[in-house]
This record gives sequence, C-alpha cells and structure tokens, in this order.
Amino acid sequence: MKHISVFPFVMITAALVILVTMGIGYGLWFENLSLAGTIETGTVGAEFLEQLDGGLLAYECHDNEYEDSSFAWKDVGDVSMEIDPNDPTIAYVTVENAYPLYAADCSFKYKITGSVPVHLEWFEFIPDYNAAPGDASLTNCQPLQASSGTSLGTTCDELNATLSDGAICSQYHSGDVVPNNLQIVIKQPAEEGTRYTFAFKIRLNQYNESACP
Repeated sequence: MKHISVFPFVMITAALVILVTMGIGYGLWFENLSLAGTIETGTVGAEFLEQLDGGLLAYECHDNEYEDSSFAWKDVGDVSMEIDPNDPTIAYVTVENAYPLYAADCSFKYKITGSVPVHLEWFEFIPDYNAAPGDASLTNCQPLQASSGTSLGTTCDELNATLSDGAICSQYHSGDVVPNNLQIVIKQPAEEGTRYTFAFKIRLNQYNESACP
C-alpha cells in the first residue's frame, strides 16, 4: 500500500493562503488624494456718470436751433438729459416745444463698474418712461440695426433716437470711462402740444458672450 504524502498539498495550500492574505493586505494599503477648488465669478456692470473730476456735468445736450445770432428768434425748443436718481443705469431725455425736424444731440459718459471686460452692443429704448397722465405714447417703435447686427437705436412714428456708431462692439475694462452720443430727431407724425417721454439704457455683454464679431 502506497502512502501519499500530504506535505506538498499542505505547502501549496499554505502558500495560497499566504498569497491571498497578502493580497488582502495589499488591497487595504491605499491613499486618497483629494483636490478642492474655489471659483469666484466676476461682475458685469456700468453706470451713467453725473459728474466728472472737477465737478463738471458728465452729460449735456444741444439742439439744431440757432443761438446768439441774428436767427435767435428761432431758438424756441429746449432739450435736457438726466440720470435716474434711483437707477444710474437709466438716462432720460426731455424735449420741450419741439416740432418736426427738431434735432438734438446729447453727449454723455458712463463708467464700467464691473470686473469683467465687456462689449457695448445694445441700445435699449424705454418708451413712455415716467409718463404723466395725459402724455401721449410713442408708437411703432422698432430697433435700428448697427452694421454688426446689434441694436444701434430706435425709430418710432414720432421720433428717432440713435447712438453714434463709433463705440458699438468696442471692448471696455473695469474703470474705463466711455463717451457716447445720442441723436434725437422729431418726425412729422408727432402731434402738436403733446408730451412724449422716453429713457434709454446701454447694454453691455461679457466680452466672450457678445454678439459682436
């Protein structure tokens, strides 16, 4: 009767147990590396300026009537501009005793208050802004397109209000003071003895989301 040694079997089994045990041991030896981050977003913003350094007004308006000349008898209309005291992102214009083809130019400045570069690309016209009882409404107001396809101004039955095209799609940075002009022309359908009101905003978009080319 032959005797079969169990020693090799025992050794193999023991080796397997050791390897399995070592595998479990190695599997429990690990380290997690964690990465944490902080993202702080910037801001987009601008405000119309009331004053410049030295106390001068940051805006003024002129009309196409003759002043201080032999034609001064024609100087009957008046135009002025103000910044909304409750919202410095809104400016409004007042025209008095106007008539068809009365034209005015209002120059103004605004400051970039946000931290992110922006493109000027939109003129937001606000018809009938702060209208009083009895004021007439501007009718059929439609945007005027700049060469870039962005809004340059607005045309209504009674008037046109248009930004100068020079700054459209320009890029500005925090702290920049930007000059611009608004041209206003009264049109023939404007009624006699009637008051129309409007305001406007300048639309600024974060530079890499701008519609500008």
